[in-house]
Amino acid sequence: MSDDTQAEYDRWHDQLAAAAGEEDTINTPWHVAAAPHLARCVPGRDVFEIGCGRGALSEHLLALRAKSVTAADFSPSAVRQTQERLAGKNASVSVEDIQAVSHPDASFDTVVSFETIEHVPNPAKAVQELARVLRPGGTLILTTPNYMGIVGVFRAYKRLTGHPYTEVGQPINRFVMLPKTVLWVKRAGLEVQEWGSRGQYIPWPGRNPIHVGKLDKLGLLSRLTGLHSMIIATKPR
Repeated sequence: MSDDTQAEYDRWHDQLAAAAGEEDTINTPWHVAAAPHLARCVPGRDVFEIGCGRGALSEHLLALRAKSVTAADFSPSAVRQTQERLAGKNASVSVEDIQAVSHPDASFDTVVSFETIEHVPNPAKAVQELARVLRPGGTLILTTPNYMGIVGVFRAYKRLTGHPYTEVGQPINRFVMLPKTVLWVKRAGLEVQEWGSRGQYIPWPGRNPIHVGKLDKLGLLSRLTGLHSMIIATKPR
């Protein structure tokens, strides 16, 4: 990605930090969904988190007793904030482009990427890099939006009417869908163990989309069309 894009993400992270103040949690729907997998795949392992933002999840990975945590983000501003947060702990933090990770092949036991691949020019290449740095037998925990549902229709409508759709104002917002994400993971040489989505929302002008819990109980339809998707995959030994 370009220097201009990096500068845009620096500004975005600085604005986000100013708005959040001291509040920075890991209680989002994707964090909650991934919690059991993190509890299983983090303790005693070398963990790589890319798209670390301000470092809240990286701090949690350390609390789960990871052997080591390597955190990365494309934004130098985000990296500085994470370095401050993790100072004195068994973690390293660096600037990385998820489409061209600097770490060697097979460097990590567990790779975690939450809500990141949709914010780069080439998500498929990003997934290939996540698979490359994963050790044989290791686990990828990947979350990303899934625009196969109502929010996706709304997003397409906004594009057709000349109103760009953004995710909390991020500079790059790719239109990703769960089946395509699963295909990217498989093409990267990983074996998908679990996949699915949750979270049915109705967009509403002037406010955040409204979560309709009853629509989450529609079985396979909900699993395919929820806004929040997660894939758990392993690298063959």
